[in-house]
Amino acid sequence: MSKTVQYASAARIESSKVDIASGIIKDVALMTVGEASGHDQRIDQKTLEMFYALVKGKTVKAFINHTEDPRPTEAVGLYSGFYIDVDGAVPVLRASQFQALRSFKENSKGEFETLFEMADKAPESFGISANFYHELEDAEDGGNPYSRPTHVESFDIVCTPAANNALFSSKTLDVKEKQEQQRLKEIETQSQLGSKSISTMKAVFAHFKNNPKALAHIAKFAEAADEKTTDADLISKVEMALNDEEASALIAERDDLKAKVDARDAEIVELKAKIAELDPKAAEVVTLSAQVVDLKAQLSSKLRFGLPRAVNTGAAAAANDDGKKKEEKVVTGIDRVRATFAKQRAGKSATN
Repeated sequence: MSKTVQYASAARIESSKVDIASGIIKDVALMTVGEASGHDQRIDQKTLEMFYALVKGKTVKAFINHTEDPRPTEAVGLYSGFYIDVDGAVPVLRASQFQALRSFKENSKGEFETLFEMADKAPESFGISANFYHELEDAEDGGNPYSRPTHVESFDIVCTPAANNALFSSKTLDVKEKQEQQRLKEIETQSQLGSKSISTMKAVFAHFKNNPKALAHIAKFAEAADEKTTDADLISKVEMALNDEEASALIAERDDLKAKVDARDAEIVELKAKIAELDPKAAEVVTLSAQVVDLKAQLSSKLRFGLPRAVNTGAAAAANDDGKKKEEKVVTGIDRVRATFAKQRAGKSATN
């Protein structure tokens, strides 16, 4: 916590905090840590400290409801004595005193009396809303950004303030927030925190205040810590554990998706089998397709090695056959007999 900020604890608000005769209301809640309803932004400790820095030692005017470009003469009172109240479940920026203007008391007597009577008898029915200029700072946890005030115009009296729920009390915690706060307190008081100082553990808790998953890891590492372990060491170990936890979750998600994909593939195979079973021709087509593939392979093999060479085919073969027949006619029949006798006579003549 910044040393430039005044921290204090507001006593339990009672009707004595409202002094109608003097027009004073004490310890008014101006802004509370938490979500700023309807504005998609959050208020944290740093927001309150920045507000305090802007209003410290000053008086800030108040109007009835937020009005566009209000005139100073429309102001109904002034706030002063600002401090941050850390006594409750969550920090609250308060004004020690709201002083109604005498002009408001005298010129708007009915409104003045109604306002103070409501503050006395039903302070939970309305509250204070800040009118200010600001910038937004992104949140590390990915949630709504944090408000960072740059100038405060006024703290106005409204029925439903965005960052408060009542004139005096801090914002009511929901069930989940209460459980987280209770768990945090339990861890702080357990012996498992070992020898670590409360200041060190508070620094660790503050770092992970928006991440309830970190509590179990804080307890684990704090139990094993010694006096040399710093808050930075613990924060580093917890962050690593959270990263491992997130990685394990992603791996589990990936494996789950893979299992679902495998299951779908199995269903597809099963459906294809059913289709083939229901349509007999589908199986026949598959068989014919396989045969066609085999025939194509055989044809490809034939073309690759070439066809057998043809010998004496066609017209040439026919011509050869005719020639042989003619030769056969020359050496057969009476011609062969005559040739034989002719050779015998020629031989005798040569002898004689």
